[in-house]
Amino acid sequence: MDTPDVKTFSVLDAAKGSSYPSDDVVVYTNQQAAHQIARLEFEINETDDDARVNELDAQIAVLRDEVLASQLTFHMRGISPGTRIAVQQQVKERKFGEDSDGRTRFSNAAYL
Repeated sequence: MDTPDVKTFSVLDAAKGSSYPSDDVVVYTNQQAAHQIARLEFEINETDDDARVNELDAQIAVLRDEVLASQLTFHMRGISPGTRIAVQQQVKERKFGEDSDGRTRFSNAAYL
């Protein structure tokens, strides 16, 4: 690796090339409907009655719509170590939480 030229090196230009990962995470909160789907799918696998399978498929379709309606999307992105340290320092100064464990849990969640 070559050493940058001290006369032309720009910290700002170097920082512009930094990027952090980001991703969307989807969470479905209707656990009751999801559980019922699993139970109905098990019943489908256990039956030989085509009419019953069609009836259960219709119920599953309705439940899948309910599960999809409960969707939450979390947009997550990485942060720089400097940002993480700044958040942790602010938490420490504001004394969130009753003890150091509480402050740690809060600071870990604060920037997510």
